[in-house]
Amino acid sequence: MHIDWDYVEAYAGTANHGSLRRIAAALKVTPETLSKQSARRYGKSWAELCEYLLAERALKLEKSLWDKAEAGDKTVAMFLAKTRLGYSDTQKVEVSGPGGAPIQFMAELSALTTEQLRERRLAIQRKLDAGHDDAELFGEPDPVQVGTTGDAELLGTGEPVQVVDDLYDPSIFDY
Repeated sequence: MHIDWDYVEAYAGTANHGSLRRIAAALKVTPETLSKQSARRYGKSWAELCEYLLAERALKLEKSLWDKAEAGDKTVAMFLAKTRLGYSDTQKVEVSGPGGAPIQFMAELSALTTEQLRERRLAIQRKLDAGHDDAELFGEPDPVQVGTTGDAELLGTGEPVQVVDDLYDPSIFDY
């Protein structure tokens, strides 16, 4: 019986730990035979062999990536910086009202109770479901409208409840 050990090493060292059954089938041997022969040849169980081969591949890949980065490959260098050195691309986004002013509170909404806000939202949703469009219901979109209700007892927090209406001006999110 001949076992192609190069084939075994190539496929046993994959991220899914190489399927003993599939590799044995490809080599036309039983899984038991492959397992026993592998243990005899490598002195490791099948799981240990797969783990070892995967670790060996990972090290070779990592070395190859570092070599490319050191040779000037900026894409690989950036990849390694992010995945191995903790670098990240972040953006700080601050949202404000028109001209950088604070977001305006809409007095009309802040005077409503939580239940009244729910009723208003349902009424608007029914009109939208009936085919009315936003402009028909509200005119031009307003900036983000935030308000508070005085009915914090509904939530039992004793604090005002912040309500964000879903009317907004998408241009405030331009970066």
